[in-house]
Amino acid sequence: MAAATEVTLNVPGMSCMHCEKAIKAALGQLNGVADVRVDLGAKKVKVTYSSETVSPDVLAKALEAAGYPVAGQR
Repeated sequence: MAAATEVTLNVPGMSCMHCEKAIKAALGQLNGVADVRVDLGAKKVKVTYSSETVSPDVLAKALEAAGYPVAGQR
C-alpha cells in the first residue's frame, strides 16, 4: 500500500459549520481518502489520501460538485 499523501486545497467559498460538514461528507465518501481537516478561518482543506486511489484533481472535482470550487492547491 502506498504511503499517505497530503494536499491542502484553497476553498474560498466556505464560511460556516454547514460548509465544513458538506466538505467532509463530499470528500469522505471518496475511496482512498483517509482524513479531511477543514480550517474555516484560513479557507483551507487539508486532505490525507492514498495517491494510488485518488488524485488532487478528483478531490477538487468532488468539492466543486458539492458547490465549493477550489481556488488552488499546495
